[in-house]
Amino acid sequence: MDFCDAIIRGCKVLLNEHGFKVRSQNESCVELESDRVVISFAYDRRRAHELNVSIELRSTEESGTVAYNLGEVMREFEVPRAKERSYLQSSSLERVSEFVSEACGVLGQNCKPILDGCYAAFESVKLRRSVECKRYALEMRLRDIRKEADEAWSTKDYAKYNRLLTGFESILSDSEKKKLEFAARR
Repeated sequence: MDFCDAIIRGCKVLLNEHGFKVRSQNESCVELESDRVVISFAYDRRRAHELNVSIELRSTEESGTVAYNLGEVMREFEVPRAKERSYLQSSSLERVSEFVSEACGVLGQNCKPILDGCYAAFESVKLRRSVECKRYALEMRLRDIRKEADEAWSTKDYAKYNRLLTGFESILSDSEKKKLEFAARR
């Protein structure tokens, strides 16, 4: 079995029940399409053996559209165990086929509006991506200043602690929130 066979075998539910057909295929990428959606399966067999799955609305313009990864779609539709179900790193094409089969089944059961090409569903995933990116950027900024904030706390420089952590309330631990409240009162 080669990569294309593994993907196509795993995609039977999309091909047989959701109107998808093979758009293109080569040794490292298979694309499926329906009237409204394109799903790409890209496999990095030379380095990390990662399988990347992306989903996008079919473009009717030259500029194209934005593709979302399987994890983003599954998180938006609150698929249980979305993290484990949306990522695969394996050198076994048998395992790749099993993973794709499970992922396609989950998409069919839990994410049908995406498979149907519902614009609102894609907009919802787009909004989730934006929120997740902003949260990640905030977490990275907090990580960079947390040590300085801890030093300010330990030296009882409450004004500095307050200044450093104000704006991060939504991602602070419970103890950091209590410390920030205390520092704000000082």
